[in-house]
Amino acid sequence: MCSCVCVYVMGKISKRGGRSNWFQHSLNRSRLDRYYWVLAGLSLLNMVVFLFVASCCRYKNREEGYGRQGSA
Repeated sequence: MCSCVCVYVMGKISKRGGRSNWFQHSLNRSRLDRYYWVLAGLSLLNMVVFLFVASCCRYKNREEGYGRQGSA
């Protein structure tokens, strides 16, 4: 569903300003390379955000004896 919405939105954005839509009926007239560059950019942005959030996350140290079997 999300990729259908993404293609629709990118088609509307690429048509702005009197330019032709990136998604034409013929592959020879389409500009799918630009669409895939946008997807690559979004993936890179997603990776950067993930690395930032992952670097902020720290594990808590477990207390001595926590979770041991048979300790009273």
